[in-house]
Amino acid sequence: MVWWAMLTTAAALAVCAWDPEAQAWGLPAAPLYVLGVSALALGLHQMGLSARMLAWSAALGLAAYALGWSVLARQGPRCSRIARTLRIPPRVQGWLDGWFLPSQALLAVLVLGFSVWMCLDFNSAWLRLGGPLALVLLAGACLATCYPARAHADGKNRIAVLATLTLLVVAVVEIGWALLDPQTAAPWLHRHVLLLAGLILCGSACFGIALSKSSAANPWIDGCRQISFSCFGMAAAVLGLVLIEEFLLYDPAARTTPMAWPAVALVAGLLAALVAGALWLALSLGSHLEWTARRRHACVWTAEGLVALLFVHLRLNLPDINLTYFGERWPFVMLTLGFAGIGFAHWFRKRGLDVLALPLERTGIVLPLVPLAAYLLRPLASFHALREALPGVQPLLRYLDRLSPHYGQHALLWFLVGGLFALLAVFKRSAGWSLVAALTANFGLWVIFANTEALAFLVHPQIWLVPVGVILLAAENLYRERLSDSQAQAVRYLGLLTIFLSSSADMFITGVGQSVLLPIVLALLAIAGVLLGILLRVRAFLLQGVAFLFLVVFAQIWHAAVDRGQTWVWWASGIVLGAAILSLFGLFEKRRNDVLRALKGFRQWR
Repeated sequence: MVWWAMLTTAAALAVCAWDPEAQAWGLPAAPLYVLGVSALALGLHQMGLSARMLAWSAALGLAAYALGWSVLARQGPRCSRIARTLRIPPRVQGWLDGWFLPSQALLAVLVLGFSVWMCLDFNSAWLRLGGPLALVLLAGACLATCYPARAHADGKNRIAVLATLTLLVVAVVEIGWALLDPQTAAPWLHRHVLLLAGLILCGSACFGIALSKSSAANPWIDGCRQISFSCFGMAAAVLGLVLIEEFLLYDPAARTTPMAWPAVALVAGLLAALVAGALWLALSLGSHLEWTARRRHACVWTAEGLVALLFVHLRLNLPDINLTYFGERWPFVMLTLGFAGIGFAHWFRKRGLDVLALPLERTGIVLPLVPLAAYLLRPLASFHALREALPGVQPLLRYLDRLSPHYGQHALLWFLVGGLFALLAVFKRSAGWSLVAALTANFGLWVIFANTEALAFLVHPQIWLVPVGVILLAAENLYRERLSDSQAQAVRYLGLLTIFLSSSADMFITGVGQSVLLPIVLALLAIAGVLLGILLRVRAFLLQGVAFLFLVVFAQIWHAAVDRGQTWVWWASGIVLGAAILSLFGLFEKRRNDVLRALKGFRQWR
C-alpha cells in the first residue's frame, strides 16, 4: 500500500502541471523531487540492511539520484517541446528555478560526508571504493549542469565548473585512501601522504590543462587555473603536516618513522618532481609568461627549499643514508657546497642566466654559515627535554654531536669562510665583501686566541682589537664617498682609538718595564700614525699618534724615575722638554707667517 500511495501522490502532482494556480505554488517539480528522495529511502528501508550498509547504499543512491535529476534538467529544451505537445500551460519561471540547485547542493554535502566515512571505515577495499564512486556520480551531476561551457558563462556555471573539478580532486584522494589498508601502521600518516600525492597530481594536471589551452574566456580554463593554485597551496600545508608527523612519530631505537617504504619513495619522488617543476617554471615557463625576475627567483629558492626538505625526509626514514665519512665531515661538505654555489653563480651570470645566478650566490653565502651557527647551538644538543618532546630532531642534533671538539676545526672554518667571501669579492669586484672576508678571518683568529690561555683577551687585548681597528680604517677609506664628514671622522677616530687604546692597555696589563717589545710596538704605531697623518693630511692620525707617542714616552719616564728610583730622569726630561718648548717658541717668532699658514692648512685636513 505504501508504494501505491507513492504512485498516487506522484500522479496527483503530475496532474498539477496543467493547473495554473498549482504552478504558482511551485508544483509539481519540487514536490516530485522530495517524493523521489522519500521513495529511495523507503526502498532502502525495505531491503532490511544493517545500519552501515544502509548508509553505504544511501550515499550511492543519493549520488545516482542527483545525477538523474541533473541529466533530466539538462534535457530542458526537449521537455519544453513535450510540454507544448501535451498542452501544459507555460510557466512564468522555469520548473527548476529557485529550488533545484540548493537541493542538489544539500544532497552533495550529505554524499560527500558519507563518502569520506566510507573510504575510511570499511574493511573491504571494494566497499571503501564506494566513497570515490559516489563522488564521481556527483561530479557527473555537476558536469551535466555546466557542460558544454557557455559563450558567456554566468556565476552559476562557474560555480558548477569549480564544483565538478573539486569533486574529482576529492575522488582521486579518496581512491588512494580506499586502497590503503586501515590496519597499516600510522594510518593517518600514510593517508596524508596519499592526500599530498593526490593534490600534487591533480594540481599539476589542472595547471597543464590551463597552460595548454588558449587564453580566451572559458570557465573550464579559469576553473582549472583556480583549482591548480588551490591544490598546490593545500599541498604545501599537507607537506608541512607530513613532516611534523614524521618528527613526532620518529622511533629513536629503530632510527626511522613508521612510514612504509613505498610511501617514503612516493614522498621523495613528489619532492623531486616539485623541484624539477619549480626549476622549469623559473627557466622556461617563467620566461614564456613574462614573469618578473623576483617571481622567477622565488621559484629557484622554492626548489632549493624543497631539496632541503627532501634531505630531512630521507634522513628521518632511511637511517643509513649518510655515509660515515661525509657525516663526520659535514661542515666541510656544506663549505664545499658554498664554494660550488658561488662558482656556478659566477658561471651562470657570465652566460646571462641571472635567474639562477642570484639564488645560487645567496645560497652559497648562507650554507657555510650553517656549521658556524652549529658551533653556537652545540650546547642545545644536550637538552633531553627537546629530544623527548620532538624525537625527530635526534638525527639532526646528531650532527652537532659530530662536530670536532678541537677548536682548530672551528677556526679553520672561519678562515675558509673568509676565503669564500674573498672569492666573492673578486667575482663581484666589491670592496664591501673584502671587508667582510677580513672580518670573518679575524673571527678565526679570535677562536684561536680564546682557546689559548696566554693569548686571552684580558691578557693581550692588542692582538684581538688591532685587526678590528685596521678593518674600520679600511672601511672608512673605501666608503668615504658614501659617508658624511662627521660619519667618516667618527669611524676614523673609532678605528684609531681601537688600535692605540688596545696597545696601551696591553702595555699596562703586562706591566711597564716588564716587556721591552710592547712599548716599542706602541711607539712604532704612534710614529706610523703621525707619518700617515702628515702624508695623507688626516688630523686624526696626527693628533692621536702624537698623543699616544707622548703616553708611551711618559710611561717609560715614570717607570725609570718612580719604579726604579732614578730621579735624575725627571730633571733630564724637564730640561729636554723646556728646551723643546723654547725652540718651538723661537721657531714661531722667527717664521710666524709660515707657522700660521701651516696651522691654517692643518685645519683644512680631513
